[in-house]
Amino acid sequence: MSFHSVDWIINELNFRVKKIGCKYISFRDESFTADSSRIRSLCQAIIKDKSLNFTFDCQCRADQIDEETTNLMAEAGCKTIQLGIEHGSENLRKLLGKPCDDETIIKATQTIRKAGIEPSWYLISAIPDETKADRLKTRQLVKNAQPTDVLIAPLSLYPGTALFTKIARQKKWKDDFWFTNQSDWVLAMPEEEAKAIVEKETKAINGMTKNFALTK
Repeated sequence: MSFHSVDWIINELNFRVKKIGCKYISFRDESFTADSSRIRSLCQAIIKDKSLNFTFDCQCRADQIDEETTNLMAEAGCKTIQLGIEHGSENLRKLLGKPCDDETIIKATQTIRKAGIEPSWYLISAIPDETKADRLKTRQLVKNAQPTDVLIAPLSLYPGTALFTKIARQKKWKDDFWFTNQSDWVLAMPEEEAKAIVEKETKAINGMTKNFALTK
């Protein structure tokens, strides 16, 4: 894994904020805090330069959240941290490549809230073999951790992943599937069924998160 240097990012921010006039920036790096010392240095540089007047959001892993870094991010202008939680079932999280335990997820979400930053979650549903009990675990985890915003998507399949290989074998898809398929996305479940599940879970969870507004 390689990163741009802090100096490079500051130069880019100076261009976008001072030359272009950007007021809000979204760092689209799924592991923004993978190197916490680097991010602390970046935040300190942003704080030091009073002319860098902007706010931002970013994407992080729950197991890479710590209080010192999060507090500096808040001071530097971070308004939202998006966490790829994926699911409330630990077994399904492992299947999706996010083997993070509930305690770590809850602690990370609360650390973000404590810093005055909005904790936002990405979740996945409409997964083969996902049960009603699994979905209830997701709702319970949301209730325990209290993210302020949740986005739920149906499980999409991508070439080279273990899930795609498994389902491709079950459905007997040919090797040229990705060259002949014309769909905008390839879902792990039939599209109408997947959409119905996601709609139901979104409605239920949004009804919960409206009570978790950030207060500081």
